[in-house]
Amino acid sequence: MLVHWEKHPANPVILTPGPDDPYKVDGAPCGWVEGDTCYAITGNSSHDAFDGREPDRAYLFKSDDMAHWEYMHPFYEGGVYTERGEDCAVPDFFPLGDKHVLLFASHRRGPHYYVGSYADNKFIPEHHRRLAFGETNFTARTGILNECQTLLDDNDRRILFARISEARYGCVQRASGWAGIMALPSVLSLAADNHLLVEPIPELESLRGEHQHIADLAIAPDSIVPLDPVAGNRLEIRVVFEWDDAEEFGLVVCCSPGSEEQTQIRFNTNPNHYYRREIPPLRELVLDVTRSSTRPDINNRESQRCHAAHAAGEPVELRVFIDRSVVEVFVNGGRYYLAKRIYPARPDSVGVRVFARGGKATLRSLDAWQMKAVWPL
Repeated sequence: MLVHWEKHPANPVILTPGPDDPYKVDGAPCGWVEGDTCYAITGNSSHDAFDGREPDRAYLFKSDDMAHWEYMHPFYEGGVYTERGEDCAVPDFFPLGDKHVLLFASHRRGPHYYVGSYADNKFIPEHHRRLAFGETNFTARTGILNECQTLLDDNDRRILFARISEARYGCVQRASGWAGIMALPSVLSLAADNHLLVEPIPELESLRGEHQHIADLAIAPDSIVPLDPVAGNRLEIRVVFEWDDAEEFGLVVCCSPGSEEQTQIRFNTNPNHYYRREIPPLRELVLDVTRSSTRPDINNRESQRCHAAHAAGEPVELRVFIDRSVVEVFVNGGRYYLAKRIYPARPDSVGVRVFARGGKATLRSLDAWQMKAVWPL
């Protein structure tokens, strides 16, 4: 549990670099063992990235005894897939399938990852994607997924643990005595196209309580349908939508009776508003928190959104977890992931609804469970 431990007397084992050193030390390192040799990478500084001196980059070190470390070379070359001003913070490097994954966070855009090849102590990124989607600047990254770390469990599963940041003003956090929340643990895997899949760990099913099921519900154009008796602020919801001509459809959760508070999960089938019937396969997923809370102490009400490649007419599956101040959404088997802090103020903001706009859709199936606490009370 790391409750009682002692620092090695040789600390710091990797010295803070001077202005002429070829490496940077910033944030938490990542280490692993190959044969009899220990390796570690550390990311570069956000200051170097922000002022454009270098792109995101990690630096490789090796050691035979964990106390004496030798700098080797840059672990990979960034800047090809990422934007100017992004750094490589809290890196996590691990094998997955027949590839390797470098998961890291940039201070400007949040967590993302490379999938690529690893040989001769060098990592070659071949595929890049954002793990959390949202705003593009540093100051607006509150209330969303941030740093991510993984572990390998006894069943050889790569488990992701991540932090979802606050979206309340700092003075409110200090007064309440706590800040931040952990996302649900998730299992990582690679799709055939090297897309990282993020799926809730199956053990979460042990928390399921009372169950509700709804099937084959037609949603008329431009309508909102309450799903009584599905309600609550600690829920797991698995829902499958089918759609024909709807331009947008989705799920409303944590909704008050008069809709003063509501959180919408929207699937936009025509985000570019094409007037022709044959629309391209690019869709948009939106976790809309603009009306999630009437509290005055929320400092971020920006929605999260991402583009999704999805063929016209194919069903859309959402797996949604609601735990009072947070909503996590896993889409189409973990291919897309959105998370946001919502902070409803009203005790009656527990309603669940479905909707369609610009055409009709069908709720093919919905299963909802009341969820028990992770920690026994």
